[in-house]
Amino acid sequence: MTITFSKLAKLHLMINVFFQFHECSEVYYFPYNTTLRVYNGEPATPAELPYQIALKTRAEYDNGLFYTFCGGALISRSKVLTAAHCFVRENNVVVAICQGYTYLQDLTDKYAVAGTLRNRARQEEAHEQWRTIYNVNYPASYKFPEHDIAVLFVFPYTLNDLVKPIKIAKTYENYEGYCLVSGYGEVSNQVTSDTLMKAYVLILANNKCPRVTQYRDLEYNICTSAIGTDIGRGDSGSPLVCTKTNADSSKSNILVGIASGAYPGQNAFFTRVSAYTDYIHGCAKINESSFLIICTFTLIQSYIGLLKVKE
Repeated sequence: MTITFSKLAKLHLMINVFFQFHECSEVYYFPYNTTLRVYNGEPATPAELPYQIALKTRAEYDNGLFYTFCGGALISRSKVLTAAHCFVRENNVVVAICQGYTYLQDLTDKYAVAGTLRNRARQEEAHEQWRTIYNVNYPASYKFPEHDIAVLFVFPYTLNDLVKPIKIAKTYENYEGYCLVSGYGEVSNQVTSDTLMKAYVLILANNKCPRVTQYRDLEYNICTSAIGTDIGRGDSGSPLVCTKTNADSSKSNILVGIASGAYPGQNAFFTRVSAYTDYIHGCAKINESSFLIICTFTLIQSYIGLLKVKE
């Protein structure tokens, strides 16, 4: 996908060059930056983004409230793509020696919700589909910000106009142009949106993104300009979607990136989905057996429960 570079993009390059020679602030990543989300976007409408998943958890300060902590993209009836750092935490150096560098968070009270526009919820609405997450797979080589991608496995959704999977990019492309990002979060500083927001962000070709190349391998990441629109914590795991890429001449939506991190006011970066195609499909094969085991166990439990009721 190629477009003529605009004055906005040239301005962005000038700012990047400035920061190359003027290191004046810490580089922030999503797990530690709580101020930014989709800015200068607009509310999404029902069925407009049927692949969007809201990853919700119970609020510590209000036991009856669930809020969206990350986004995700539905890529099959039972599989969601998101950022690894939404579910994986890092051990300190001492613990890492014995237990490994990363560990998976407890999945209790965490749900993958499809067909919803709401950021917060107290109960399921009729058109929403809430699913518990029974497994999370992430690359063994993951160490934020490297390989920041994860595959979530849930019990299958019922597909309809509000809930549909999206195709994933399968071949590498040096994207350049405007593509769609969506997420739940702030519409301005400290003003949180109650609904799903969407915005078009400018993807920068690899050679137009000097700031990020110091820290990110762009074979595995996509970089976007933060001028005009921006993303940050809370949008982690959210989908970056393009249409009519070189590998797909149709006008269908293609999932090309998963929101991973940002340099506030400069660049955001997304995990490049096409770099992990084999990994994603490999996870699916491994978890088919896990899913059958869980289903069998659930059926056995249900049968035992029925026998007890009859007694």
